[in-house]
Amino acid sequence: MNQHFIVIGALLLVLAYLIGYKKQTWLLSSFNYKRVKDQKKISQFSRFL
Repeated sequence: MNQHFIVIGALLLVLAYLIGYKKQTWLLSSFNYKRVKDQKKISQFSRFL
């Protein structure tokens, strides 16, 4: 059971790294390119979530 939590935690860390630092905003589920003016700010905001 603990191994599942470790795997899930590692996946979440990788996802946070890709969104926050590599600016892969297409990984965000509710990201709408038309409504967001500055994609850099949204990736910085999601880094803290």
